Amino acid sequence: MVQSSSENDKRHAATLDFLAGVRDYIASWPAHPMNRDMIQRIEAHLAEPAHHLARHAVQTRSGGAYTPAGLPVLTVTAEGDTVTITGSPQKTENKAR
Repeated sequence: MVQSSSENDKRHAATLDFLAGVRDYIASWPAHPMNRDMIQRIEAHLAEPAHHLARHAVQTRSGGAYTPAGLPVLTVTAEGDTVTITGSPQKTENKAR
């Protein structure tokens, strides 16, 4: 099974977030030279630019509802913390009286 780049990015970001939690946990322990060394190594790893980008990348997702003819009825796009919902304009019929 081949994973897409965005799936790998999500897994990488989740792993980096977990590592940050490990750093915080070790920092809560009593002071010890080995703890300090490990915290510094973790912080250096998390500070690398590629890792920063992976943790803070904005994910974009979209979807919609369509008529049987394939015309969009509703389109939803989520980008980071912003969600945009677009509905198709309703047709109104003008009936002569």
